[in-house]
Amino acid sequence: MAYTINLTDGQIFATVADGTINTSSSMVLVGKNYAGYGEFLNENVIHLLENSSNTTAPGAPLTGQLWWDSANGLMKAYNGAQWKTISSTTAQASAPSNNVTGDLWYDTVNAQLKVWTGSAWLLVGPAFTSGQGTTGAIADSITDNVAVSHVVIKLYVEDDVVGIVSKDAAFTPASSISGYTTIRPGITLSTLVGAQIPLFQGTASVAQTLEGYDPTDFLLKNVAETTTGTFAVLNNTGLSVGSNQDARIGVAGTAVTLYNQTSNGNITFNVNKAGVPTTAILINGATGGISATGTVTLGNVATGGTVSATGNITGGNLATGGLISSTGTITSAATITGGNLATGGTVSSTGTATLGNVVTAGSVSATGTATVGTISTASIGHTGTSGVGNIGESGAAFNTVFAKSTSAQYADVAERFAADDLLEAGTVVELGGTNEITKVTDDLSENVFGVISTRAAYLMNSLAGSDTTHPAVAMTGRVPVNTIGLVRKGDRLVSAGNGLARAAQAGEATAFNVIGRSLNDKLTVEQGIVEAIVKIN
Repeated sequence: MAYTINLTDGQIFATVADGTINTSSSMVLVGKNYAGYGEFLNENVIHLLENSSNTTAPGAPLTGQLWWDSANGLMKAYNGAQWKTISSTTAQASAPSNNVTGDLWYDTVNAQLKVWTGSAWLLVGPAFTSGQGTTGAIADSITDNVAVSHVVIKLYVEDDVVGIVSKDAAFTPASSISGYTTIRPGITLSTLVGAQIPLFQGTASVAQTLEGYDPTDFLLKNVAETTTGTFAVLNNTGLSVGSNQDARIGVAGTAVTLYNQTSNGNITFNVNKAGVPTTAILINGATGGISATGTVTLGNVATGGTVSATGNITGGNLATGGLISSTGTITSAATITGGNLATGGTVSSTGTATLGNVVTAGSVSATGTATVGTISTASIGHTGTSGVGNIGESGAAFNTVFAKSTSAQYADVAERFAADDLLEAGTVVELGGTNEITKVTDDLSENVFGVISTRAAYLMNSLAGSDTTHPAVAMTGRVPVNTIGLVRKGDRLVSAGNGLARAAQAGEATAFNVIGRSLNDKLTVEQGIVEAIVKIN
């Protein structure tokens, strides 16, 4: 009776008739009553033990059959189409020997997995050894304080997170992370790692801020620049100007010097006279002489040479061995007392001027008190600092001033209102509180009434009280505004509560909640000042 030989999956592999052998595989299958069957059975067992060890592959292999490739020292398995090498895995402290390409070694000393390339061990991972602690970039997820999950990359060095990379808008972690109050888009460095404060080191092509200052806050050395701040040169050598540094302003002891370093070079003081550049004073480098084309106003003058001017000379005592001449008016420094005075030049006194009616084509000025009847003149001026001095007094004001205003020093229209608290400039206010106005309390409030002004161009109700009790509320014009969050030039500003403003987001702005529009960028999320055009509806 023939033997039916089945594979493991139940398929019939072969039928072996009585008294015969079958060689359809690399093993010899023996039929019933075959003489000499013992040799074949024993050889089959040996072949299994040695996994058909040979320099060549077994013939007629079956799927799943093993073969020890003795030529290359590799264990291989037949997958039904070809022989595939079986790689080994070793876990030990030192690198194994007699490796074949694809072998794996788990380095128990460094807790790392490595693969044999055929010539060297290649690290699979992790990138750091057990002695280094967690080091490298590792993906993670952080849930924020409003239950939104954010995928980030944490940058580790020796188990410490020195930086977090995020693509999302700034958020606050729900669970506190040491060194990270807020995670911002880009790379956020830890505020402190051990005793060190992490910093970016190296060269950057561009930076949004430097020490919290916008790049536009700095002066460049190779382009024309302006500044609204104070510029100081803190050395006596001073400031040099010109391609050859001809002009120098410096300090010698307690004296300030203006020096033309070119031999025989002049120093000129020029003015814009009716749109025409005009030399007002010239210091001659060759002679050391001084000349002026306009009015010369002096104290005491002592000279053995000549004092000359094509305009007026106004001084105290004049003593000269030469000549004093003027095509205009020479004015004494003494007190002027008179009745009616008519002149085609200037009426000037460093003392008190007591006059009747004054008719002049020039100007009337006095450093003391000028008492006059009717003044008929082209201009009334003073010799003091610009912006200092008054017409009239608080207790003795003029009734009506007939004049035309050509400019205002400041930039907003404001009115005084009674406040329920001390409010600093830039605070956003609304009507309400215990008095007339109070600090705005709600986000996107439609009750915004204005912004506390710094110095108004026009102040209404000015005598109602002081800045402490009745601060000026700017209702239109240019005003510094206290803001929170990022602001871009042109953004519409809305209330953020607590007396602050913020940039309106898409769909938030209405005709009733917009305070004004920003005139500059604010690139920090912390509270700060932006200049804005305010207009309250």
